[in-house]
Amino acid sequence: MTLGCKVNQAESQKLMRELAKRGYYCGEGIDRPDISVINTCAVTSVSEAKSRKEIRRAWRRGAKRIIVTGCLAQIKAEAIKGMPQVDLVVPQSGKNDLVALVERMAQEIMGTEELRFPEVPGSVSEGRRARYFIKIQDGCDRRCAYCVIPQARGRSKSIPERKVLQEVRDALDEGAGELVLCGVNLAGYGSPNKERLLGLLEKIENLQGDFRVRLSSMDAEDMDTELLKGMRRLNRICPHFHLPLQSGDNSVLERMGRGYTREDFRRLVDTIRSMWEDPAITLDVMVGFPGEGEREFGNTLSFLEELKPARLHVFRYSPRPGTASFLWADDVPHQEKQERMSKLIGLSSELMRRYSQRQVGCERSVVVEALSFSNCGFEEARGLTENYLKVKVDGGGIRVGGIYRVRIEGMDEGTLKASLVGDK
Repeated sequence: MTLGCKVNQAESQKLMRELAKRGYYCGEGIDRPDISVINTCAVTSVSEAKSRKEIRRAWRRGAKRIIVTGCLAQIKAEAIKGMPQVDLVVPQSGKNDLVALVERMAQEIMGTEELRFPEVPGSVSEGRRARYFIKIQDGCDRRCAYCVIPQARGRSKSIPERKVLQEVRDALDEGAGELVLCGVNLAGYGSPNKERLLGLLEKIENLQGDFRVRLSSMDAEDMDTELLKGMRRLNRICPHFHLPLQSGDNSVLERMGRGYTREDFRRLVDTIRSMWEDPAITLDVMVGFPGEGEREFGNTLSFLEELKPARLHVFRYSPRPGTASFLWADDVPHQEKQERMSKLIGLSSELMRRYSQRQVGCERSVVVEALSFSNCGFEEARGLTENYLKVKVDGGGIRVGGIYRVRIEGMDEGTLKASLVGDK
């Protein structure tokens, strides 16, 4: 089970691929598994609570052994070890040893009984993935006032280019249609020399195959015009930019230690839109940070209405031990945080509706993630456009991982409906 960011997803996918190569049957949500690995998140108190809940759920599902790893296992190792359901805690610093640890644990189980190999649809062991998450960077050198990630993942470090390229080749050999490059501070790959990131992207661009590249969350401080120009020259990069805004009020941004103003952020968004036609710009926004009064929240709300992003990821501030803001008064009442969060979620739904509606009549590129069948045969394909919209596609001869050109015909309960035009 994986909680949290795309970096966690990338690490979990890699672990599952390595175990599948060794003959293990891997999947999510298996009842009565021999071994459950819970890859936890600790970025907020809510994510911590969800991580603990998944540990207890794994025990109720009858897991013989439970391994807990991830950010929560790093910053609260002793507390997690104290949970009666947990057999082994592996902090972030030990994630590279997970394959060996799982194999050792499996041998212990096999000493008394044979491992089970249930038939579980959707397992990595029995089918291709359309989208592969690949971690190219980890850790962060910034010290935002609210963020616990530097404690959990340490200083910024980039995965060597040769290792990234080998993982990319492996993913393409397995039929990947989309590569999602992930990092805690992705745009800082190879920092301080941004040419390192562009150099990596250029090498991936020149590999053979029918695939595209999506970049996960990138901080505004690292995205200068030269980096964007270099990305625009590449043909495989998806026009989707996920940016952590956090607040649209300058005083709040300063207390957060974000390193940019709303004016800086607006210029970045304007630059992106001047280079790509109607790109998907999705934003992280935090509500209830200490000192965020009605005026400050109003500035955030009006700024978002002005920017008109495609979608928002909204979350509540929660004090995290070891951060600067943990010592400050958490002066926004919980009910007020909830109300502000509801307002932004409502705004996000409306923004998403508008952005999706603009796609009707357009042609888009879709990577197919799943096929659905009935007794009558093929029904539809489900996939993701280059600008990060879910689509249902009619048409035969489609395969998972393939990239197809489609025409957006309309919307059905928030999902776009499309007809097949041809290959990419």
